[in-house]
Amino acid sequence: MSILVLVGARSNRVRFGFILMAFILSLFIPAQAANAALMTAIAVGVIQGFNLDPKGNMAKSLLLIVAFGTGVAGMGILTSGAPPIQTAKYIADATGYKISWLEWAMYGLPFAISVAAVLYFLVTKLFPPEMDEMPGGKVAIKERLKKLGKISARERNLLIIMVLTIALWVTGDHLHKIDSSTIALLTVVAIFFPPFKIAGWKELAEKVNWGTLMLFGGAISLGTYLLSTGAAAWVAKNTIMTLGIEQWPILGIIAAGSLFFAIFSLAFSARSAAVAALVPVAIGLAQALGNGVNVWGLTLILYYSIQFSVIMPVNTPMSMVAYSTDTFSVSDMMKVGIPLVISAVILVVIFSATYWSWLGLVK
Repeated sequence: MSILVLVGARSNRVRFGFILMAFILSLFIPAQAANAALMTAIAVGVIQGFNLDPKGNMAKSLLLIVAFGTGVAGMGILTSGAPPIQTAKYIADATGYKISWLEWAMYGLPFAISVAAVLYFLVTKLFPPEMDEMPGGKVAIKERLKKLGKISARERNLLIIMVLTIALWVTGDHLHKIDSSTIALLTVVAIFFPPFKIAGWKELAEKVNWGTLMLFGGAISLGTYLLSTGAAAWVAKNTIMTLGIEQWPILGIIAAGSLFFAIFSLAFSARSAAVAALVPVAIGLAQALGNGVNVWGLTLILYYSIQFSVIMPVNTPMSMVAYSTDTFSVSDMMKVGIPLVISAVILVVIFSATYWSWLGLVK
Protein backbone atom coordinates (compact mmCIF):
# COMPACT_ATOMS: atom_id res chain seq x y z
CA MET A 1 0.00 0.00 0.00
CA SER A 2 2.93 2.34 0.64
CA ILE A 3 4.13 1.71 -2.93
CA LEU A 4 0.65 2.47 -4.30
CA VAL A 5 0.52 5.68 -2.29
CA LEU A 6 3.91 6.59 -3.73
CA VAL A 7 3.01 5.94 -7.41
CA GLY A 8 -0.52 7.34 -7.24
CA ALA A 9 -4.03 6.06 -7.97
CA ARG A 10 -4.11 6.40 -11.76
CA SER A 11 -4.69 2.99 -13.33
CA ASN A 12 -1.44 2.77 -15.29
CA ARG A 13 0.52 3.99 -12.26
CA VAL A 14 -1.02 1.22 -10.15
CA ARG A 15 0.15 -1.28 -12.78
CA PHE A 16 3.62 0.25 -12.66
CA GLY A 17 3.45 0.04 -8.86
CA PHE A 18 2.82 -3.72 -9.05
CA ILE A 19 5.85 -4.20 -11.30
CA LEU A 20 7.94 -2.12 -8.89
CA MET A 21 6.55 -4.22 -6.03
CA ALA A 22 7.77 -7.41 -7.76
CA PHE A 23 11.34 -6.08 -7.85
CA ILE A 24 11.30 -4.81 -4.25
CA LEU A 25 9.81 -8.01 -2.83
CA SER A 26 12.37 -10.08 -4.78
CA LEU A 27 15.00 -8.51 -2.53
CA PHE A 28 13.23 -9.59 0.65
CA ILE A 29 11.61 -12.89 -0.37
CA PRO A 30 14.08 -15.56 -1.57
CA ALA A 31 11.39 -17.61 -3.36
CA GLN A 32 9.60 -16.47 -6.51
CA ALA A 33 6.52 -18.61 -5.84
CA ALA A 34 6.16 -17.10 -2.35
CA ASN A 35 6.57 -13.64 -3.87
CA ALA A 36 3.80 -14.45 -6.35
CA ALA A 37 1.53 -15.77 -3.57
CA LEU A 38 1.96 -12.56 -1.56
CA MET A 39 1.42 -10.32 -4.60
CA THR A 40 -1.63 -12.33 -5.63
CA ALA A 41 -3.18 -11.70 -2.21
CA ILE A 42 -2.39 -7.98 -2.54
CA ALA A 43 -3.88 -7.86 -6.07
CA VAL A 44 -7.06 -9.63 -4.95
CA GLY A 45 -7.29 -7.21 -2.02
CA VAL A 46 -6.99 -4.23 -4.37
CA ILE A 47 -9.63 -5.69 -6.72
CA GLN A 48 -12.06 -6.27 -3.87
CA GLY A 49 -11.22 -3.09 -1.99
CA PHE A 50 -11.87 -0.88 -5.00
CA ASN A 51 -14.82 -2.93 -6.26
CA LEU A 52 -13.18 -3.72 -9.59
CA ASP A 53 -14.73 -6.21 -12.00
CA PRO A 54 -12.77 -9.47 -11.42
CA LYS A 55 -13.06 -10.21 -15.15
CA GLY A 56 -12.29 -6.64 -16.22
CA ASN A 57 -9.10 -5.49 -17.91
CA MET A 58 -7.72 -3.75 -14.82
CA ALA A 59 -8.08 -6.87 -12.66
CA LYS A 60 -6.66 -9.09 -15.40
CA SER A 61 -3.66 -6.85 -15.90
CA LEU A 62 -2.75 -6.86 -12.18
CA LEU A 63 -2.78 -10.67 -11.97
CA LEU A 64 -0.94 -11.03 -15.29
CA ILE A 65 1.77 -8.74 -13.92
CA VAL A 66 2.01 -11.08 -10.93
CA ALA A 67 2.18 -14.16 -13.21
CA PHE A 68 4.97 -12.74 -15.37
CA GLY A 69 6.52 -9.98 -13.26
CA THR A 70 7.70 -12.05 -10.29
CA GLY A 71 9.79 -14.26 -12.57
CA VAL A 72 11.08 -11.32 -14.60
CA ALA A 73 12.17 -9.45 -11.47
CA GLY A 74 13.80 -12.61 -10.10
CA MET A 75 16.23 -12.78 -13.04
CA GLY A 76 18.13 -9.80 -11.69
CA ILE A 77 18.46 -10.93 -8.06
CA LEU A 78 20.73 -13.86 -7.16
CA THR A 79 18.79 -14.61 -3.96
CA SER A 80 15.31 -14.35 -5.49
CA GLY A 81 14.86 -18.12 -5.52
CA ALA A 82 16.38 -21.52 -6.23
CA PRO A 83 16.94 -21.17 -10.04
CA PRO A 84 19.56 -18.36 -9.92
CA ILE A 85 21.32 -19.97 -6.95
CA GLN A 86 21.38 -23.31 -8.80
CA THR A 87 22.79 -21.63 -11.90
CA ALA A 88 25.52 -19.84 -9.96
CA LYS A 89 26.50 -23.16 -8.34
CA TYR A 90 26.67 -25.00 -11.68
CA ILE A 91 28.79 -22.22 -13.18
CA ALA A 92 31.15 -22.25 -10.19
CA ASP A 93 31.49 -26.06 -10.30
CA ALA A 94 32.15 -26.14 -14.05
CA THR A 95 34.33 -23.07 -14.50
CA GLY A 96 35.58 -22.12 -11.04
CA TYR A 97 34.11 -18.63 -11.42
CA LYS A 98 31.90 -17.54 -8.52
CA ILE A 99 29.41 -14.80 -9.39
CA SER A 100 28.82 -12.48 -6.42
CA TRP A 101 25.43 -11.04 -5.50
CA LEU A 102 26.43 -7.59 -6.75
CA GLU A 103 27.82 -8.94 -10.03
CA TRP A 104 24.63 -10.91 -10.67
CA ALA A 105 22.60 -7.72 -10.14
CA MET A 106 24.93 -5.76 -12.43
CA TYR A 107 24.48 -8.30 -15.24
CA GLY A 108 20.83 -9.17 -14.70
CA LEU A 109 18.94 -6.17 -13.30
CA PRO A 110 19.21 -3.91 -16.39
CA PHE A 111 18.02 -6.82 -18.54
CA ALA A 112 15.19 -7.68 -16.12
CA ILE A 113 14.08 -4.04 -16.05
CA SER A 114 14.04 -3.98 -19.86
CA VAL A 115 11.86 -7.10 -20.02
CA ALA A 116 9.60 -5.60 -17.32
CA ALA A 117 9.19 -2.47 -19.47
CA VAL A 118 8.00 -4.69 -22.34
CA LEU A 119 5.60 -6.43 -19.95
CA TYR A 120 4.19 -3.07 -18.82
CA PHE A 121 3.73 -1.99 -22.44
CA LEU A 122 1.95 -5.24 -23.38
CA VAL A 123 -0.53 -5.29 -20.48
CA THR A 124 -1.25 -1.58 -21.00
CA LYS A 125 -1.95 -1.94 -24.71
CA LEU A 126 -3.67 -5.32 -24.68
CA PHE A 127 -5.78 -4.67 -21.58
CA PRO A 128 -6.69 -0.95 -21.49
CA PRO A 129 -8.19 -0.08 -18.09
CA GLU A 130 -11.90 0.67 -17.71
CA MET A 131 -11.12 3.84 -15.74
CA ASP A 132 -8.31 6.42 -15.69
CA GLU A 133 -8.11 6.42 -11.90
CA MET A 134 -8.94 3.89 -9.19
CA PRO A 135 -12.29 4.53 -7.46
CA GLY A 136 -11.69 6.87 -4.54
CA GLY A 137 -8.23 7.82 -5.80
CA LYS A 138 -5.15 8.12 -3.58
CA VAL A 139 -7.34 8.97 -0.55
CA ALA A 140 -8.84 5.47 -0.61
CA ILE A 141 -5.37 3.89 -0.81
CA LYS A 142 -4.17 5.98 2.15
CA GLU A 143 -7.20 4.89 4.17
CA ARG A 144 -6.46 1.22 3.48
CA LEU A 145 -2.82 1.80 4.50
CA LYS A 146 -3.96 3.50 7.71
CA LYS A 147 -6.17 0.51 8.59
CA LEU A 148 -3.08 -1.72 8.60
CA GLY A 149 -1.89 0.19 11.66
CA LYS A 150 1.63 0.93 12.82
CA ILE A 151 4.54 -1.47 12.33
CA SER A 152 4.76 -3.80 15.32
CA ALA A 153 7.99 -4.48 17.23
CA ARG A 154 8.14 -7.96 15.67
CA GLU A 155 7.73 -6.55 12.16
CA ARG A 156 10.35 -3.88 12.86
CA ASN A 157 12.84 -6.49 14.07
CA LEU A 158 12.25 -8.63 10.99
CA LEU A 159 12.71 -5.59 8.75
CA ILE A 160 16.04 -4.80 10.43
CA ILE A 161 17.22 -8.40 9.97
CA MET A 162 16.22 -8.46 6.30
CA VAL A 163 17.87 -5.11 5.54
CA LEU A 164 21.08 -6.35 7.18
CA THR A 165 20.81 -9.60 5.21
CA ILE A 166 20.50 -7.73 1.91
CA ALA A 167 23.42 -5.48 2.89
CA LEU A 168 25.58 -8.57 3.56
CA TRP A 169 24.53 -10.14 0.25
CA VAL A 170 25.35 -6.95 -1.66
CA THR A 171 28.78 -6.53 -0.05
CA GLY A 172 29.81 -10.19 -0.34
CA ASP A 173 33.31 -10.70 -1.87
CA HIS A 174 33.88 -6.95 -1.51
CA LEU A 175 33.78 -6.10 2.21
CA HIS A 176 33.70 -9.66 3.56
CA LYS A 177 34.04 -13.28 2.41
CA ILE A 178 30.77 -14.70 3.75
CA ASP A 179 28.91 -16.52 0.96
CA SER A 180 25.18 -16.03 0.27
CA SER A 181 24.17 -19.42 1.69
CA THR A 182 25.92 -18.81 5.01
CA ILE A 183 24.30 -15.36 5.25
CA ALA A 184 20.87 -16.96 4.69
CA LEU A 185 21.52 -19.45 7.51
CA LEU A 186 22.64 -16.63 9.82
CA THR A 187 19.37 -14.85 9.02
CA VAL A 188 17.37 -17.88 10.17
CA VAL A 189 19.42 -18.03 13.37
CA ALA A 190 18.71 -14.33 13.96
CA ILE A 191 14.98 -14.95 13.49
CA PHE A 192 15.18 -17.65 16.19
CA PHE A 193 17.35 -15.51 18.50
CA PRO A 194 15.37 -14.80 21.72
CA PRO A 195 15.96 -11.01 21.92
CA PHE A 196 14.21 -10.49 18.57
CA LYS A 197 11.26 -12.78 19.39
CA ILE A 198 10.23 -13.13 15.74
CA ALA A 199 9.50 -16.85 15.45
CA GLY A 200 10.18 -20.21 17.05
CA TRP A 201 11.15 -23.52 15.52
CA LYS A 202 7.67 -25.01 15.99
CA GLU A 203 6.04 -22.10 14.18
CA LEU A 204 8.41 -22.26 11.20
CA ALA A 205 8.49 -26.06 11.00
CA GLU A 206 4.73 -26.14 10.49
CA LYS A 207 4.88 -23.59 7.67
CA VAL A 208 7.95 -24.70 5.71
CA ASN A 209 7.10 -26.72 2.59
CA TRP A 210 9.59 -29.55 3.08
CA GLY A 211 8.50 -31.18 -0.19
CA THR A 212 9.67 -28.11 -2.09
CA LEU A 213 13.07 -28.28 -0.38
CA MET A 214 13.36 -31.94 -1.42
CA LEU A 215 12.42 -30.96 -4.98
CA PHE A 216 15.16 -28.31 -5.05
CA GLY A 217 17.69 -30.76 -3.61
CA GLY A 218 16.79 -33.39 -6.20
CA ALA A 219 16.96 -30.86 -9.04
CA ILE A 220 20.38 -29.57 -7.94
CA SER A 221 21.67 -33.16 -7.65
CA LEU A 222 20.40 -33.96 -11.16
CA GLY A 223 22.19 -30.97 -12.64
CA THR A 224 25.39 -31.74 -10.75
CA TYR A 225 25.48 -35.31 -12.11
CA LEU A 226 24.69 -34.13 -15.65
CA LEU A 227 27.85 -32.01 -15.37
CA SER A 228 30.10 -34.47 -13.54
CA THR A 229 29.28 -37.49 -15.75
CA GLY A 230 29.75 -35.53 -18.97
CA ALA A 231 26.19 -36.25 -20.14
CA ALA A 232 25.41 -32.54 -20.61
CA ALA A 233 28.60 -31.98 -22.61
CA TRP A 234 27.81 -35.03 -24.78
CA VAL A 235 24.34 -33.68 -25.63
CA ALA A 236 25.75 -30.22 -26.39
CA LYS A 237 28.59 -31.48 -28.58
CA ASN A 238 26.32 -33.74 -30.61
CA THR A 239 23.90 -30.85 -31.10
CA ILE A 240 26.73 -28.60 -32.31
CA MET A 241 28.02 -31.27 -34.69
CA THR A 242 24.55 -31.91 -36.09
CA LEU A 243 23.66 -28.28 -36.64
CA GLY A 244 27.16 -27.04 -37.40
CA ILE A 245 26.63 -23.92 -35.31
CA GLU A 246 30.26 -23.79 -34.15
CA GLN A 247 30.96 -21.90 -37.38
CA TRP A 248 28.30 -19.27 -36.72
CA PRO A 249 29.10 -15.79 -35.38
CA ILE A 250 28.68 -15.52 -31.60
CA LEU A 251 25.52 -13.39 -31.84
CA GLY A 252 23.96 -15.98 -34.14
CA ILE A 253 24.79 -18.72 -31.64
CA ILE A 254 23.28 -16.67 -28.81
CA ALA A 255 20.11 -15.97 -30.82
CA ALA A 256 19.66 -19.63 -31.79
CA GLY A 257 20.57 -20.85 -28.29
CA SER A 258 18.18 -18.42 -26.61
CA LEU A 259 15.30 -19.51 -28.83
CA PHE A 260 16.18 -23.18 -28.30
CA PHE A 261 16.29 -22.94 -24.50
CA ALA A 262 13.21 -20.68 -24.32
CA ILE A 263 11.17 -23.26 -26.25
CA PHE A 264 12.50 -26.34 -24.41
CA SER A 265 11.98 -24.75 -20.99
CA LEU A 266 8.22 -24.67 -21.71
CA ALA A 267 8.17 -28.46 -21.20
CA PHE A 268 8.81 -27.95 -17.46
CA SER A 269 6.34 -26.86 -14.79
CA ALA A 270 9.04 -25.74 -12.34
CA ARG A 271 11.96 -23.49 -13.12
CA SER A 272 14.28 -25.33 -10.76
CA ALA A 273 13.71 -28.52 -12.80
CA ALA A 274 14.27 -26.63 -16.08
CA VAL A 275 17.49 -25.15 -14.72
CA ALA A 276 18.70 -28.56 -13.49
CA ALA A 277 18.18 -30.12 -16.92
CA LEU A 278 19.11 -27.26 -19.26
CA VAL A 279 21.83 -25.14 -17.58
CA PRO A 280 24.33 -28.04 -17.60
CA VAL A 281 23.59 -28.44 -21.33
CA ALA A 282 24.20 -24.70 -21.79
CA ILE A 283 27.56 -25.08 -20.01
CA GLY A 284 28.44 -28.01 -22.25
CA LEU A 285 27.48 -25.98 -25.31
CA ALA A 286 29.67 -23.06 -24.24
CA GLN A 287 32.61 -25.36 -23.46
CA ALA A 288 32.28 -27.19 -26.79
CA LEU A 289 32.43 -23.96 -28.79
CA GLY A 290 35.99 -23.18 -27.65
CA ASN A 291 37.70 -20.34 -29.54
CA GLY A 292 38.03 -18.12 -26.48
CA VAL A 293 34.31 -18.14 -25.63
CA ASN A 294 33.55 -16.89 -22.12
CA VAL A 295 31.93 -20.10 -20.81
CA TRP A 296 30.37 -18.68 -17.66
CA GLY A 297 29.25 -15.51 -19.47
CA LEU A 298 27.52 -17.40 -22.29
CA THR A 299 25.96 -19.80 -19.77
CA LEU A 300 24.54 -16.89 -17.78
CA ILE A 301 23.04 -15.37 -20.93
CA LEU A 302 21.42 -18.69 -21.92
CA TYR A 303 20.13 -19.07 -18.34
CA TYR A 304 18.03 -15.95 -18.85
CA SER A 305 16.40 -17.65 -21.84
CA ILE A 306 15.43 -20.61 -19.65
CA GLN A 307 13.59 -18.12 -17.43
CA PHE A 308 11.30 -17.15 -20.34
CA SER A 309 9.28 -20.33 -19.72
CA VAL A 310 5.98 -18.56 -19.16
CA ILE A 311 3.29 -18.65 -21.82
CA MET A 312 0.61 -20.75 -20.12
CA PRO A 313 -0.38 -21.06 -16.45
CA VAL A 314 1.15 -24.55 -16.11
CA ASN A 315 4.64 -23.31 -16.97
CA THR A 316 5.57 -21.94 -13.52
CA PRO A 317 4.21 -22.02 -9.95
CA MET A 318 3.98 -18.20 -10.07
CA SER A 319 1.60 -18.24 -13.01
CA MET A 320 -0.45 -21.06 -11.48
CA VAL A 321 -0.91 -19.07 -8.26
CA ALA A 322 -2.12 -16.01 -10.19
CA TYR A 323 -4.31 -18.13 -12.50
CA SER A 324 -6.01 -19.76 -9.50
CA THR A 325 -7.86 -16.48 -8.85
CA ASP A 326 -9.97 -17.17 -11.97
CA THR A 327 -9.37 -13.59 -13.12
CA PHE A 328 -7.73 -14.17 -16.50
CA SER A 329 -7.98 -16.99 -19.05
CA VAL A 330 -5.30 -19.12 -20.72
CA SER A 331 -5.80 -17.15 -23.95
CA ASP A 332 -5.30 -13.88 -22.01
CA MET A 333 -1.99 -15.19 -20.70
CA MET A 334 -0.85 -16.41 -24.12
CA LYS A 335 -1.76 -13.04 -25.61
CA VAL A 336 0.88 -11.47 -23.34
CA GLY A 337 3.26 -14.42 -23.03
CA ILE A 338 4.03 -15.10 -26.70
CA PRO A 339 5.08 -11.53 -27.64
CA LEU A 340 6.87 -11.19 -24.28
CA VAL A 341 9.03 -14.28 -24.93
CA ILE A 342 9.80 -13.15 -28.50
CA SER A 343 10.71 -9.67 -27.24
CA ALA A 344 12.89 -11.15 -24.48
CA VAL A 345 14.86 -13.24 -27.01
CA ILE A 346 15.40 -10.11 -29.14
CA LEU A 347 16.55 -8.23 -26.02
CA VAL A 348 19.06 -11.01 -25.27
CA VAL A 349 20.67 -10.43 -28.68
CA ILE A 350 20.66 -6.64 -28.22
CA PHE A 351 22.20 -6.88 -24.73
CA SER A 352 24.77 -9.41 -26.01
CA ALA A 353 25.83 -7.01 -28.75
CA THR A 354 26.07 -4.05 -26.38
CA TYR A 355 25.90 -4.06 -22.57
CA TRP A 356 26.99 -7.65 -21.89
CA SER A 357 29.72 -7.38 -24.51
CA TRP A 358 31.05 -4.25 -22.79
CA LEU A 359 31.13 -6.13 -19.47
CA GLY A 360 33.01 -9.07 -21.01
CA LEU A 361 30.27 -11.73 -20.93
CA VAL A 362 30.48 -12.07 -24.72
CA LYS A 363 33.84 -12.50 -26.45
